[in-house]
Amino acid sequence: MDVTRMEFHIGDLLSVTTGRLLSSEGVDGLYKILNFMTGGSVWTHQLGEATALCKPYLLEQHPSLGRPEITTFAMGEIILMLESDSIASKEDHKHLVGGWLSKIIEGGYGVVIPEYLAVSPLPDGLWKTDPRRGLEANEKVMFVVGVGDD
Repeated sequence: MDVTRMEFHIGDLLSVTTGRLLSSEGVDGLYKILNFMTGGSVWTHQLGEATALCKPYLLEQHPSLGRPEITTFAMGEIILMLESDSIASKEDHKHLVGGWLSKIIEGGYGVVIPEYLAVSPLPDGLWKTDPRRGLEANEKVMFVVGVGDD
């Protein structure tokens, strides 16, 4: 087994490349791919930084995810659907995203993308695994708004 590459669902990859949570596993799918790519445990306050760091590497590995058929047409459609008033529950959301992902997998936007894609991790040393990383910004915000000051 090649441990330098791992397969992930297209929804996990799109969650990273689009900045929208489109994983069929929800946030767990996002954590799985980011943890694999960074080689560490990404904490909640690090999601944005890890996503921004991993995005170009995913697009380099799978350029079809960056094509206009996906970034403009497919994303435009899912954004409109998700903003619709007809989404009443988490289950509705899950079914809607699942159907939309199926359309991508079947080539419904003019680009056929497999349901599962092999992903390589980031180059060694690119991600620092210190869980305190990124907390400084939160501390500064808390200081500015006066949290904890009497």
